[in-house]
Amino acid sequence: MVCAIGQNPSYANQTICDKTIHYIEQLVYHRFPKAGGVEILNLYSRIDTKKTHRTDLLLLAAARVTRRKIQQHEDFVIFTGKNKKQRAYNFPKRAMQLRRLLRGKRVWKVDIGTDYAPHPGNQRITYTNLTHPLGRYLFVDVDSKQPNQTTTETDRRAHQGVCRPKRR
Repeated sequence: MVCAIGQNPSYANQTICDKTIHYIEQLVYHRFPKAGGVEILNLYSRIDTKKTHRTDLLLLAAARVTRRKIQQHEDFVIFTGKNKKQRAYNFPKRAMQLRRLLRGKRVWKVDIGTDYAPHPGNQRITYTNLTHPLGRYLFVDVDSKQPNQTTTETDRRAHQGVCRPKRR
């Protein structure tokens, strides 16, 4: 099982899949063919696609579920987009908390040449492009103490042994 982590949930649920969920499922099954499934978590638990709410952004019960799910999985695909503060949402702070929880885990992003983990709606992905490789996500976009780093060729080679694309 692979766990994917985004910023905050949409109105999608177990029976209604939005385009972000659809893309993440395709990506996971394409890159991790033996995964057996995908679970999707978010930095915040409030459905708020326009980032207008100011309270109840992260429910305690949801935070507990996130911690428990992280303990259960080893492979994670992050798709938070650019982690910046948006009104009441402090995405950089939540991403740093996530980084601590993911220590020792395999953490991936769609590698489009950025330090951040792009959202499937990114113009280079547009919810359909499954050809980009996965690269290690190092959280350098939210850690101002680290120098600017990008995924290395060593990371790419290590990744190839873990999740190879399906052959057609």
